[in-house]
Amino acid sequence: MQLVKESSTQWLGNGMGTTTADWVIKGAEHIKVYKLFGGWRVQDTLRNLTLVRHAETRKQALELYAQCYKAKPLSDRLPTDWVI
Repeated sequence: MQLVKESSTQWLGNGMGTTTADWVIKGAEHIKVYKLFGGWRVQDTLRNLTLVRHAETRKQALELYAQCYKAKPLSDRLPTDWVI
């Protein structure tokens, strides 16, 4: 799994610090990996679903994503009455 940088780190000004870079998964650019409030998240931007809500590191977020979501298609994990 390879990541592509979507946005760079930005300086927010004195007292605010910096933001972290946002990443997307190469070949699945709708899967976004980003840091929010001290934890890393993985989100499917096409369906507006948070796939990994909190991980301590980017690596841990990607490992959780790979364990939970790469093994079977999304349609197998959603309730049967949901339409994709």
